[in-house]
Amino acid sequence: MDSRESFTLQTSAPAAPTPRRPGPHALAAAAAALLAPLAARAQMPDRNMLNQYFSQGVPGYGTALGTTVMSRQEPEYDPLGIRAGDFIIRPELDESVGYNSNILGQVPAQGSLLEETSANLAINSDWKRDSLGAAFNVTNMQVPSFSNQNQTTWSAALGGSYQIGDDVATLSASHLYQFIEPYGIDVASFNRPGVLYSAPIPFQVNDVRGTYAKTFGSFSLIPGFDFMNTTYGGAPVYGLNGFVPPAAVNGVVDGVPTSLGFLNHNTYEGDLTARYEYAPLRDFLAVAREQYIVYTSPNSQFGPTRNGNAIDMLVGLDYTANGVWRYQVLGGYEIRQYYNYKSHSAPVFEGNLIWQPSGVTTVSLRGLRTIDDAVDLDVAGFIYTSGRLQVDHEIRRNLLVTAYTAIDHAYYLSSGGGNETFMGAGGGLTYLINRNIHLSLTYDWVDHNGQNGFGPDYLQNVGLLTLKFAL
Repeated sequence: MDSRESFTLQTSAPAAPTPRRPGPHALAAAAAALLAPLAARAQMPDRNMLNQYFSQGVPGYGTALGTTVMSRQEPEYDPLGIRAGDFIIRPELDESVGYNSNILGQVPAQGSLLEETSANLAINSDWKRDSLGAAFNVTNMQVPSFSNQNQTTWSAALGGSYQIGDDVATLSASHLYQFIEPYGIDVASFNRPGVLYSAPIPFQVNDVRGTYAKTFGSFSLIPGFDFMNTTYGGAPVYGLNGFVPPAAVNGVVDGVPTSLGFLNHNTYEGDLTARYEYAPLRDFLAVAREQYIVYTSPNSQFGPTRNGNAIDMLVGLDYTANGVWRYQVLGGYEIRQYYNYKSHSAPVFEGNLIWQPSGVTTVSLRGLRTIDDAVDLDVAGFIYTSGRLQVDHEIRRNLLVTAYTAIDHAYYLSSGGGNETFMGAGGGLTYLINRNIHLSLTYDWVDHNGQNGFGPDYLQNVGLLTLKFAL
């Protein structure tokens, strides 16, 4: 798993001093607030972990990439929240039931019913200039046929922004407890013929970040820093067809957790963004960023440490044309140097395009290419490329439909090479019954193809019915 967020145009920019309505986490999950929770869905990889969980109105973390049919305000159907002085409290409870046709991501497929309960709480100030916000989430997923796949995750974030004249400073802190699916795009070593992780891999992230936007008329400079501590728990491993995991895995026997502590690391990042507004809602950007990764619990049994650093030089454009089109692109070059492995470099980019041909339809296109770290014994990293096309349509004011197709590809930077590809498609129907109750039905399909030992080829189908209660 990468130790940082992917390139998002707002990553280094200050949060707006006026708190916004909780909305979608990212363009790639534009319907997440109304559709089914991601944990139970077909597992297309998500490279924006912190944006995914900490963007709900918390100053200092990611913001929505644009208003779409699925994210815009619906005055007749949006929860009003609970006012407490200068703060608005927004509680939410989601209950989902469904079926996953291949819960382990293996061949032959083994399906299971799913049940997921998620509670969310967002608190935001209602001040005119400065802002303070917090977000909390706890999610429990039950898999009746495979109890070792059960998961309970949680997250908490607190952030604020403070205006000094025309300048804005932000400071944010967060904690995330989550799981990596054993067949995820981050995991390679054990997902080869003969030996597999048999349960999701737990990990925790503690993050502190800050920015300061200094404004000079239409020009602004935004220095920022980020410290991230990432730790991993143990994951059971089992053999297939009598295969015994190798001694390199701590002599593990079937079903016994093996520690992944050798992957624990700290990430130190500094960046500087220059932004020039050459016209209203039209900006040029230039970003310089350097990151140091220090592994805190190296274990020579699992190979040399992957300490290293990464340098990015990027330029971008944020362009809104009459509200119908919005272009966002950030691209450049990344050099990732490992002290004990071969260094790598590659062109990197992230692009987003939003087209609203009418008030009831939105088309969103997103592309991403970056270098990532892998949860793996013998792979220092991989080049990750993804794309997603999504169409949202308002059939009626309270009846929304969405459809998408997506592809995610990893090329592993190991001596033997290898790659894997996830192709996905799906859609959902959301019925806004009233301000407090929303009902949604979703379907997701994933086709996984691995080469050179990087996971079996498999299909996965997930259907979910979700009832959302909010105040």
